[in-house]
Amino acid sequence: MMPDDEKHRHDFKNQLGIILGFADVLLTDISPDDARRADVEEIQKAASAALALLALVFPELPVAEREGDATQGRSSHGQSGIGRDRG
Repeated sequence: MMPDDEKHRHDFKNQLGIILGFADVLLTDISPDDARRADVEEIQKAASAALALLALVFPELPVAEREGDATQGRSSHGQSGIGRDRG
């Protein structure tokens, strides 16, 4: 995967995480008999499906490839791989 692809994958995954997080919050606040619950569940299903599709389109790189040159401990972005989000 090219460095830009990894960044786009990461950014898109973050946005889906936000959508899923808000859907979870809404589902805890909406009673089971609320008519809006089905809509929030559809949002949650769509975001989960998009996350699964993202994994197919932009598969994760093995750690060795993601970190770039192991002797320098830097990724292709020039940042240390320590503490970076892996997904």
